Amino acid sequence: MRFTWDQIEFIELLGVMPKFSDQYGADYTFVVEQLPLTLAIGLNEDTGDCSILLLCSGNAIFRAIYVDCPGARVVRDKRGHFMEVGAPGSFNGAYDSRQPLYVNPQ
Repeated sequence: MRFTWDQIEFIELLGVMPKFSDQYGADYTFVVEQLPLTLAIGLNEDTGDCSILLLCSGNAIFRAIYVDCPGARVVRDKRGHFMEVGAPGSFNGAYDSRQPLYVNPQ
């Protein structure tokens, strides 16, 4: 499985360059600081593992870990400019970063 995302769009959205590590696969970590808040987003292209951590004055106030995700994307539409992470099993086929990250209930 290959995690699908557009690195340039994430850099533009978050305004920072990611740190890269290949110790556990192609792993990218974005850290955005606007004190007292710190946002850390980790994306692993090889495993599909994603993590989101929001800290306030060094204390964790939100933490999410998604394992085996098909992909993530940056969305710019009438709702705003934001990031979506696809949950495991969200799609019938490969995630192409254009389709919505929700399943039609029909």
